[in-house]
Amino acid sequence: MRCRTISWASNGQRRFAPIFGSVFLFTLLPLAGCGGADSGSAPAITAQPAGITVAERQSASFSVTASGTAPLSYAWRRNGTPIAGATSATLTMTSALAADHGARFSAVVNNSAGSVTSAEAVLTEELPMFLLAGQSNTEGNVDTALFQMLLADLASAANTDTKARLAERIRYWHKDTNNGYAGYGYTPEMAALGASELVRLNAAGLVGADLSTSNTRVLCARNAAGVSPLFVSSLSTKCGNAFGPELVFGQALSQAGYSATSLIKVAHGGMNLYVDWRRPLSGETVGPLYTELRARIQSLKSAPAGVNPSRKNQGCRWSAFVWFQGKNDSFDSANGLSNEQNLKNLIADVRNDVGSPTLTVVIVQIGSSAQSLAFGKNVSAAQSAVVSADKYARLVTTSDLSGIYHYESASKLIIGDRIAQAVKALLAAAPA
Repeated sequence: MRCRTISWASNGQRRFAPIFGSVFLFTLLPLAGCGGADSGSAPAITAQPAGITVAERQSASFSVTASGTAPLSYAWRRNGTPIAGATSATLTMTSALAADHGARFSAVVNNSAGSVTSAEAVLTEELPMFLLAGQSNTEGNVDTALFQMLLADLASAANTDTKARLAERIRYWHKDTNNGYAGYGYTPEMAALGASELVRLNAAGLVGADLSTSNTRVLCARNAAGVSPLFVSSLSTKCGNAFGPELVFGQALSQAGYSATSLIKVAHGGMNLYVDWRRPLSGETVGPLYTELRARIQSLKSAPAGVNPSRKNQGCRWSAFVWFQGKNDSFDSANGLSNEQNLKNLIADVRNDVGSPTLTVVIVQIGSSAQSLAFGKNVSAAQSAVVSADKYARLVTTSDLSGIYHYESASKLIIGDRIAQAVKALLAAAPA
């Protein structure tokens, strides 16, 4: 109810007149201090914030919708504690951290007539899994002696000679059966770039002595038999018989803030994309390596703890697929199917098997020595065409590295970092 008071004037005169015999005009006016104008309706929640599931480090958003007299103000809470600066109808977390798993988020909506608190929405985080597949480049098999010398150089105190010494080793070191130096097809410019990249990676803590220290935040699985923390032991990362690009790739993911990641690797040298990796979409008989890849995907769907026993109560999510092939497709005309269609089918079937049509895909460019072959040029062109037509894919270039990087340790370390950069950029832009 509105409160009123009475004021009067006598015959419209501004001066007071005798009371008796006068005519009074009465006007109802608001009474000061009695609430003023109508304060309107209190806020009410018309759409509650919904719980969501995202992969760790992915963006997450909660929204609330409310009615009531404007203006409405918002204040979000995490587990009942106010979040500084969260004052809009939508709360966006640009990167969900491990501590956010299971957190409860709610919004308090206010206006001049009152306030209301929304229901709590729970954030569920799934641990990321990265699938690496391909031929011998993914498998590993680097030059052991060169790898150990590069790490020794990087572990010593940096000086003006460090890059020159690294460049010398990268360009010339590889003893053939006659104890001569075969090298890896490096130009002086390529060797200098490789040396600079190794110095940069070492300064970032991605290579050097730390490679032999067990990284418990990154688990590596070669098969369904078990997992092992990522580290180098006798040139093996437990993802294969020798280290491949997963070594620096895993280190970079750990540094990016992932609390626990799993690398699953299915690779075999000397195989062919059209035959050994043949997929359902390509028709005919599914190849043995794709059969193994599919089996690993299916086993991890039903038992994600198989790649991360410490998080057995937390779900996992396939976050990226990395394809790094060798030279074998450069010797084959693909038997009637184009290299481009082969690669498209591979990506489509992997996405179908993991249940994600927007799965991030990274293709590592075939080496320049393979591109010198007729079919190698076709493979390179196919890789570029597939990535250009797929907004969830990216190509990692290698043309500035050795043309024969197959066994060359420095290139494997550098390529691992480039894969990590591509994956992180794609995941940052990926839909929730």
